[in-house]
Amino acid sequence: MLKIALISLLIAVNTYGSDHCYKSLSAFTETNQDSIYWSQKLMKKYGEKEGTAHLKPIFENPFKFKEQMQERFNRQKLITPDDPLQFDYMDMMEVELKTMSQNIVKEIEEVMAHRLKYKLKSHYFTNVEKGLRDFDTGIEYLNSLKKEVDQTLRRGTISYRRAIELSYFYSRATGYFDRLDISLKRKVLLKVEEHIQGYKKLSIQKEYELYKQRNFNWARRQSKFVSAFNWGTDIFTEAFENKETLEIILMPTHGHMGIDIFHRVMPSGVHLIGMTADPIGADGFFRPGGLFWMHDIRHSVLIHLRMLSYLKNNQLEGELANKLIAKIDTWHREIDDASRLIEDKELRKVTRRLIFNIYHDRGYPLVPSSITKINHHYTMDALYHLLEQTGDGVKMELNSHKRVPEAFHWIKSFWDSKHIEEEILLGSKPVAERMPKPENFGR
Repeated sequence: MLKIALISLLIAVNTYGSDHCYKSLSAFTETNQDSIYWSQKLMKKYGEKEGTAHLKPIFENPFKFKEQMQERFNRQKLITPDDPLQFDYMDMMEVELKTMSQNIVKEIEEVMAHRLKYKLKSHYFTNVEKGLRDFDTGIEYLNSLKKEVDQTLRRGTISYRRAIELSYFYSRATGYFDRLDISLKRKVLLKVEEHIQGYKKLSIQKEYELYKQRNFNWARRQSKFVSAFNWGTDIFTEAFENKETLEIILMPTHGHMGIDIFHRVMPSGVHLIGMTADPIGADGFFRPGGLFWMHDIRHSVLIHLRMLSYLKNNQLEGELANKLIAKIDTWHREIDDASRLIEDKELRKVTRRLIFNIYHDRGYPLVPSSITKINHHYTMDALYHLLEQTGDGVKMELNSHKRVPEAFHWIKSFWDSKHIEEEILLGSKPVAERMPKPENFGR
């Protein structure tokens, strides 16, 4: 116990892998009035809300939350040095596990109904027995998942590692048969999305076998459209598996949250990963559970990669890095306040959605210099057009995509007066990039 106490006293506050002794990141944010503003706003908005109240430590201060998890990691490292991710995560996961259990029951009922419908339906050129076996395997798999979830709840403990693994298997299993209820148009778009994300749909027998083997993998095939997803996921995996320090901390959740919390946690190393037992519309796609989970992981990969690259390119570490990261809370408040004051309602909506697309969806650090490397509208225009046509996500009026250049100009103009603030903090002109390069990470 004495050894553990001494280790705890010497825990150095961690920022993206750095573990020197200096003024902590949470210390900066606890004295920054804009950080206090976000803490109070998010606590009021989500802190007492059903489904998100258990995430209070993240709403109150994600930087402090990560430091607290770092302490658990360090204590666990004394017990299981080969796997410090075995630290207990039950206080964060209990509500999520209860929701999982309830959702699995509902999913089993739905799959059983699909099985009955399939059995009674006339089939031509179809292996009926195989189809029935698929449903039976799915039901068996879901029952196995429920058994583990319920046993975990009774036991009252779950390791951080198993919490992440379980969220992955649960998301893929509960979303597996939901495609049967999705329209043809949405199914076609899902094929495109699967290629973008690098999502591989397996047979239900293979899915169940991987669960029994505890064979967890972020992505089971390469993205055909975004190369950074592929090599970036390797960097993300190394961060997750780091045995020396807690570089990132993931929080799987069913909670419904908005742009404010996603932007707040971005520089903290905390990543909120969405779980759902029913398909959810987002970014123009109607995603079942497994694909929705993976789409959030891909966002997290880009956020982690770009932040890591920004810190590295600008030689930021220790207290200077913490000072700049705390400043992001101020820039976040300023751009949020200013964008809310745009008088043109349609332009305001497009601009705020574009801010979310740039800094969350695409993972650019919320710093002034990021905008200097975004010089095209193709991705944004395509996103808005998809949102208009499908309605799966933020509802957009027809032809809203035509206002993307105007919205982008507003964002660029907003940052014009902020560049000097970033330069003063860095002590030099910032180094920005459109996309991190794999060679900068030894790839």
